[in-house]
Amino acid sequence: MNQNIKIQFKIELGQNTFLKDLDSVIIGRYEEESGKWSMNNIDMPDFSQLKEKRIVTFYCNELANFGILLERKTFFPFKSWYLRCTDEKTAVLDLESNFILMFFYFIDY
Repeated sequence: MNQNIKIQFKIELGQNTFLKDLDSVIIGRYEEESGKWSMNNIDMPDFSQLKEKRIVTFYCNELANFGILLERKTFFPFKSWYLRCTDEKTAVLDLESNFILMFFYFIDY
């Protein structure tokens, strides 16, 4: 692999992508051999356009599966959860983390 080649990548986050703390965003690449995410060979991540344009730019010397990584403790463990039936065909699961409350509806049509 030629270490002198740098490819520029841009990741644009959709408007519905929720990130609690934009300052803790990390760019990672998935390593097939180890089955883990790594920050190796990722250079010069630029988060300056993240808040306004929702774009992250970075360089890498290879093509790979890239992702935006957050610490697991951002969402887990949950503070509480509650599963209940609201009628004969509907159930609702409430999940509360440290900063967000989510509702999942299960409906039998």
